[in-house]
Amino acid sequence: GIISNGAKQSIYNALGSLIEEGDEVLLIAPYWVSFSEMIKFWQGIPKIIHSHIYDNYEPDLEKLEESISAKTKVLILNSPNNPTGVSYSSEWMKALAKVLKKFPDLVIISDEIYSKLSYFDPKPTYFYQYDQSLLNRTIIINGISKSFAATGLRIGFTLGPSEIINGMK
Repeated sequence: GIISNGAKQSIYNALGSLIEEGDEVLLIAPYWVSFSEMIKFWQGIPKIIHSHIYDNYEPDLEKLEESISAKTKVLILNSPNNPTGVSYSSEWMKALAKVLKKFPDLVIISDEIYSKLSYFDPKPTYFYQYDQSLLNRTIIINGISKSFAATGLRIGFTLGPSEIINGMK
């Protein structure tokens, strides 16, 4: 793991260690505005997977799968989501795990900064809970600014495979 100057820096550093010019990064829309700008900074290409309010903002996994190409290096997953507040359902996460198994070179950044700010049951679940082998290529990013209601206190942390963490350092 690694401690950073906020979860945003963790995401920035993770992208910097993972992508090269022209690499694609999948984003589920709506998404936090900084994601696409950080991808562009590292000369990556944001590839947007749209979702809709009528589907509880859970994108169609067939469309997500069809969007993955040889240039796709990273999927950024943010649940609970900013700006929608939606947590992807356990059924969707379980199905996502099956899709991710088909693409062994795809790295997943799981932005879980809002995981403690869930006021409804069921609590958020994550794809790696349904297939723990996915942890070998998952970067979990969190921090204390949201869960401790201390937005000015910029302490983030990242858990993940040692080769990626070492690249972030």
